[in-house]
Amino acid sequence: MSLIKCPACDNQVSTQAKSCPQCGHPLKPTPSTPPPQSKESQGLGFWGVVGAVVVAIIILSFI
Repeated sequence: MSLIKCPACDNQVSTQAKSCPQCGHPLKPTPSTPPPQSKESQGLGFWGVVGAVVVAIIILSFI
């Protein structure tokens, strides 16, 4: 285990620490995952496009 200096307070901190125990400054960025997208927010999708084309063909056949 090696030590590094905290960039905020110059305290000696373990390289395995996530934050400085003295000042709380984060040392390792926490990975953030984007929130999962719901099915409604992903657009029409394949069957939505097929449905729209079928409706358009039916409407145009009556004109």
